[in-house]
Amino acid sequence: NVLNALDLELLPSNQIDSKNNEENSNKENIITPVPSIYQEVLSNAHSLIQDQSGCRFLQKKIDEDKQITDPLFDVLFYDIITMCTDSFGNYLVQKILDNMSHSNIEKFTQLITLKFSFIAISTYGTRVIQKLLEVLSNKVGESSLKKAFDSINSLIIANIIQLSSDSNSSHIIIKYVNVIKYPYNIPLFDSVCVNFLPLCKDKHGCCVIQKCIEAGNESQKEKLFSLSNSHCEELISDQFGNYVIQYVVLLNIDIINKYVVNVIMNNLLILCKEKYAS
Repeated sequence: NVLNALDLELLPSNQIDSKNNEENSNKENIITPVPSIYQEVLSNAHSLIQDQSGCRFLQKKIDEDKQITDPLFDVLFYDIITMCTDSFGNYLVQKILDNMSHSNIEKFTQLITLKFSFIAISTYGTRVIQKLLEVLSNKVGESSLKKAFDSINSLIIANIIQLSSDSNSSHIIIKYVNVIKYPYNIPLFDSVCVNFLPLCKDKHGCCVIQKCIEAGNESQKEKLFSLSNSHCEELISDQFGNYVIQYVVLLNIDIINKYVVNVIMNNLLILCKEKYAS
């Protein structure tokens, strides 16, 4: 049960029990006040998220006045995971992510970690996690979001092979290498290097490797080139690994191409007879 897994810190402000409300009565309310005209919108939010028109209506309300975002997030807190994987709800979640406060970004990140794999492999959920990476990438150096970034970062790195091997979640890794820059991307690139060979031999993982080569800095590229050289003969003959070698060759780097040519020439007859190497 999601509710049992959450501690009080994760609870939305309008769900905290009366005892804590009394204890915090002198503290500033964390919810940004909204015009009374939006109270009706918030009270009907649960019914509005049930279909496309309702989700679009709520997105429009956020566009009209961004200060409704945090109260709306509080109201929909326990629906967020379901919305992430919904064909219409995911767009509303992305809109909320684009406009919510730092404190709620952290709460959102903690919430989705409870069902991270489930959301990541979903056709719609993967888009939400990609949006979260975009939002974090613009503020990755800010201390107020360090906990949120570290949380999602550690999950992605720990599940690099599983995420890279799925048709939906592999796009999360590709988005990561596109938007999270050095030095924040060092742990991910290190994980890619450790798992280089199995990733190259996977249908979706080979695309992740190519994207890492494209997006990495010079030092990161050199590590990946060194690994491609080390496994060149094996990858040339592999169903998916051969695409990595083709990609590297097309970069037209003399020292790498000379190495690949030497590997091919030393095994020319055998390679010519193989389905993928040929």
